[in-house]
Amino acid sequence: MHYAFTVLLALGLLGTAHASDTPIEDYHYGQALDIAQVLRVETDTSKHCGPVEARMTYRDSKGAERVLRYRTLADACSTQN
Repeated sequence: MHYAFTVLLALGLLGTAHASDTPIEDYHYGQALDIAQVLRVETDTSKHCGPVEARMTYRDSKGAERVLRYRTLADACSTQN
């Protein structure tokens, strides 16, 4: 369920690059997502609380592999007040 929370947290934010042959789509606020299966989530690391880039690789309902790029809060935010 952490993946779903990360996606919800990232709504409306953009990111940068990913090393893959699969085209990368930037998430836009209000965008309808067709996610049948999450394959992996990669999140950049930071020692500071703030936004970082994340990429979710998933299969859509037609079985196509897709990559969605978005911004989320760094893991460091969960340990800071």
